[in-house]
Amino acid sequence: MGTLPDLPDLTKHGYQVTDEFDQDDKGMWRSYRASRLKTKRPVIIKLIPLQRDDDLAAYKPQIQALLKLKHPGIARYIHAFRIAEGLCLVRQYIEGAILDGMEWDDPKQIRAIAINLMETLVFLQAQQPTIFHLNIKPANIIVGMELKTYLLDFALTTGKSSGTKPSAFAAPEIKRRRPPKPNTDLYGVGLALVCLITGTTGDRVSELFDATGGLRFRRSINGEISDHFLDWLDKMTNRLNSDRYADPSVALEALQEIDFERKPELKIEPEFIQLKAKNIGDLLRSNIIVSNTVADTLLEGRWEVMPHRSDPNQASGHAWIRFEPPSFAENRTVCQVCVDTNKIVAGKTYRRTLMLHANSAAETHTVELEVKTAPLPSLTIPYQKLAILIVLATVGSFLVTSAIHALTPLVPVPENFNEAIAYFGSLDKFPPNVDLAMLKDIIQEENSTQIYSAWGGLLIGLGSGVAAGAYAESSDIYAVRNSFGAAAIASISLRLIRMFVRLFWAIAMVGIIVGLVLGIVVGYLSASSHKEHLKLGFPKGFAFAVPALAAIFSLTTGIAFKLSFTEDYIQLPWLPWLAAISAIGLVGTAGMHILRQKTFLENYQRRSRRLIKP
Repeated sequence: MGTLPDLPDLTKHGYQVTDEFDQDDKGMWRSYRASRLKTKRPVIIKLIPLQRDDDLAAYKPQIQALLKLKHPGIARYIHAFRIAEGLCLVRQYIEGAILDGMEWDDPKQIRAIAINLMETLVFLQAQQPTIFHLNIKPANIIVGMELKTYLLDFALTTGKSSGTKPSAFAAPEIKRRRPPKPNTDLYGVGLALVCLITGTTGDRVSELFDATGGLRFRRSINGEISDHFLDWLDKMTNRLNSDRYADPSVALEALQEIDFERKPELKIEPEFIQLKAKNIGDLLRSNIIVSNTVADTLLEGRWEVMPHRSDPNQASGHAWIRFEPPSFAENRTVCQVCVDTNKIVAGKTYRRTLMLHANSAAETHTVELEVKTAPLPSLTIPYQKLAILIVLATVGSFLVTSAIHALTPLVPVPENFNEAIAYFGSLDKFPPNVDLAMLKDIIQEENSTQIYSAWGGLLIGLGSGVAAGAYAESSDIYAVRNSFGAAAIASISLRLIRMFVRLFWAIAMVGIIVGLVLGIVVGYLSASSHKEHLKLGFPKGFAFAVPALAAIFSLTTGIAFKLSFTEDYIQLPWLPWLAAISAIGLVGTAGMHILRQKTFLENYQRRSRRLIKP
């Protein structure tokens, strides 16, 4: 039987060589594709030159150990014999593709290959004595059907030097001619896997190292590979064997705990939400910002509420908490948690845990929620503070009116109209609609000018005092704002009032001072009553209207009562009407509110049995 030129004739050993299969870059060894003459089964024969006479004796125990190996991850060694050119090692032919030059980015496939290789190393470490491969590189790894992975071409050593020159994939201690350690082969497996995920061929592996010899491969990765797996590779390929995994079994255990897929890293703000209802049945809302900090990944999530013993089970969702949106597939989402307090008990504190199930490294994230519901509205109006307001405002307005009545006759009156006008300058400063003739009669009428000046000052002082008193007592913007509104109405400084105040500044100052004192007292008590109403859960409008109507009623009643005894003094026939109207408004407002609240409480009590408890 003839042979091809330059191919060894191995027929007397039972093999027919068909072609050259592979050789190293130095031409130190060659491998050939062949078939067994008896069975016609294909095999690979590796021809290793013997450099010294004692090499064969050094190889013999290693060859015997290899011939005994039986593992699904190792290409089986079948035969070994010597020819003139050197030592021939015969192994089974594996159908598949060598890892060299491949680029895989499927995390599941990479995981399968890595685990297969590590299981093979664990098997080799368990042999007695331990067997080291010492020649692991992409060209010596074949991936067959169903991702079955095979190790080829074990290195043979003589104890003095390696039968094959250490490659770029050899561990640093092997390159330094140091004896192998239990974790030496981890380096080759790790570096081969780095080539796989970066698409680096074996002859370009040096490009993965920096000037200091450090392995820098993360920037070259294509695809979504887990950072945890990359950390595992870093440890596998550490230049110091003391910093690698101790042995293949430890490395395999760490590998099996890793999720290979590169997953989003989830960030939630805030992690604690506190909501407080102001009214019964309020719909409370709060935003939750969910973001992903890992590039080239898509965050997907779904919200739910952790089951609680008080919450009913509903297939359609939670009974009183919902999310908008309930699920998402974005790297930054503003989610809103909505709480329907109409379905839970008033005046209670609820605590629930919100859960976000996501495709992140940590599958479940939690946000703590605390909800304080509004208390039940009170049927009892704070009569004590209202009574104090009414009594002091009535008595105070009576005394202020009496003081002004006693002091106004003591102020002199201008002798003629021109003297009065002189306080203001020329007549052209008056609006065109002012009846100067009537104005002249008013000024020259006995006591009228003093009266108007005093009352102008009183209005200014009273309005300013109400605002100051409300501001001093209340920090509530709503109350202060409305108090200033009342002050503005009470302190309307018409041109005529300014004239009388300027004309009779002494009596006007008396009005301002006593009005200011009375206004501060009334404003302070009104604001205090307003705050008390709000504290008890009364609506803002009602909490403002009741003290305001009470103050108006009291002031007008006190003034009207005093004026009823002074027929020769100023006559204000509309004051009793204003007092009556404010009294009716006060009683009507309070009565209607109490009736509405009573109806509300009755309805609430009827449905309270169906409300969800804390």
